[in-house]
Amino acid sequence: GDSFSFVNIKGNRPYRKYYMPKDKDEKSVDIRRISPKTDNNCIDCKLCANVCPMGSIDYNDVTKMIGICIKCGACIKLCPTQSKYFDDPDYIRHKHELEEQFKKRREPELFV
Repeated sequence: GDSFSFVNIKGNRPYRKYYMPKDKDEKSVDIRRISPKTDNNCIDCKLCANVCPMGSIDYNDVTKMIGICIKCGACIKLCPTQSKYFDDPDYIRHKHELEEQFKKRREPELFV
């Protein structure tokens, strides 16, 4: 009749352990609460607040975060005075690790 079976493919379930960023001593670090800083060159143009996909930069005071930062970098890229930046060493280390690990093109493991 109407019987069916599930196909077991990568992606149905996590097929690898969740990666936790590590510090220089190889200890796991939590970068979720890290958000960009704003230096004194900020001209308060509000571009960062307007471009933030999460609406997390306070429009009335762009040096403050009112929500979660997903670290997309949109505020940093758009800032005309380069006033937005990350300075957390663990985040910077993690960012460089990702850039190094994923800079080469790879073939998809699965395409459905």
